Amino acid sequence: MNISSAVVKVPPQYLNDVIETLKKSGLCDVYFHDDKGRIVITVEADSVSEEMEKFDKISKIEHVLSVDLVYAYNEEDLIDAINEYHRLEDEYVPDSLKDA
Repeated sequence: MNISSAVVKVPPQYLNDVIETLKKSGLCDVYFHDDKGRIVITVEADSVSEEMEKFDKISKIEHVLSVDLVYAYNEEDLIDAINEYHRLEDEYVPDSLKDA
């Protein structure tokens, strides 16, 4: 599972139109916007490629000027990091400390 947040920038006069398009698109969830044309969204996807496809589609919505990634979480990376931690733990932590 991948979860990312981004800021979508649009001209202020098209803010409400783009928000409605984003809400109806099924590509993301809309959480916040301001009167300067910034919209905070989150995107969920099963893979990085699916996530990138969604960002690409969002960027092509009429009046969207930019889509800037703010945060990305990738479950596979977390699992890899946990496995690496356990591998290093077995290699470098003395047995006397493992049960402590």
